[in-house]
Amino acid sequence: MKRKCLYVNAGFTTAIDGVTPDESDAILRYLIRHAAHPAFQCRFRWAPRSLAY
Repeated sequence: MKRKCLYVNAGFTTAIDGVTPDESDAILRYLIRHAAHPAFQCRFRWAPRSLAY
C-alpha cells in the first residue's frame, strides 16, 4: 500500500506553497511541535555490538 508523506524539518522547511505566509507559518509550527512529541521519538543508548533498525 502506498502512503503519502510530508517531510518537515525545522531547520530546512521554510514555507508551504499554495497558502498564505501566515497560514504556512501556523501549519509548520503545529507540525514541528507535533513531530517533537515523545510518542514519536526513540531513545537509544549505543553500546558495543548494538544494532538499531
